[in-house]
Amino acid sequence: MRVIAKRIATAVVTLLLSSAAAFWALEAAPGNFATEMQAEGRIPQATIQEMQTRLQLDQPGIVRYLNWLKGAAVGDWGRSYATNQPVWPMLEARCWATLQLMVLAQVIAWTLAIGLGVLGLRRQKGWMESIGYALLAIPDVVLVLGIALVYARLEQEFSFGAAPVVGLSLCLAPGLCLQVRGALRQANQASFVEGARLRGLPELVVVRRYVIPAAGPALAALAGMSVGMSFSASLLVECTLGYPGLGPLLLDSILARDTQVTLGAVLLATLLWTAGNLGGDLLHVAADPRLRRPV
Repeated sequence: MRVIAKRIATAVVTLLLSSAAAFWALEAAPGNFATEMQAEGRIPQATIQEMQTRLQLDQPGIVRYLNWLKGAAVGDWGRSYATNQPVWPMLEARCWATLQLMVLAQVIAWTLAIGLGVLGLRRQKGWMESIGYALLAIPDVVLVLGIALVYARLEQEFSFGAAPVVGLSLCLAPGLCLQVRGALRQANQASFVEGARLRGLPELVVVRRYVIPAAGPALAALAGMSVGMSFSASLLVECTLGYPGLGPLLLDSILARDTQVTLGAVLLATLLWTAGNLGGDLLHVAADPRLRRPV
């Protein structure tokens, strides 16, 4: 319980620091939402001044940040400067889209990782490692753009809507496959696993009953890391391939200087990331009895 409380306290501090960093990064840039509108030259000066007052853009930054923080603490995430709509409904729809993309990609990547890891238990090195290291060396943005080009060529036969799932899966799979393979190979070297083979048990039974459970703690720790990896990669995939998730909303709000939406998106993104890591830590504790023993 002490470890969980410490993790939750760390998560709260992370949320505060991320929101503060996002706010002051926007403040450091010259101008604000009203001056961006004024730059278009189609809005009268009186309207700009009224907008500054209504949106409290004429107040000091620390006052506006504390007001936003006070509202966010009670569930009021403010209104968008651009549309005057509540921020939370905008974020909720995008959040579900991002979560769906992440879950599908995680299922595909983990299925590939465990399947290839089991197939490669008897081989020290082979073509799987070569392909994994080659894909791992390719920057994610290059990989995603390549997928976009392939789907653009094949859009007559295939739906382009599958491209974000394929792109995120390929961003996650190479590193995950290599790490899962390493965890399975280490568990495969345990003496009780070799003893099970000497008793004449079928290989699939040995892997299912002994190798995978022995690698469980390492795989559980890797699961928490993969959530954070998949979330950061999903923002890149969404912005590159036009998927309607949190990524494009965050990018558009930053470019428009829509502070309320930007802070809400950053806070929600950080919340999802910390929740994923906390879930991975809890899964690790559940999979490894040694971590539950009192010191």
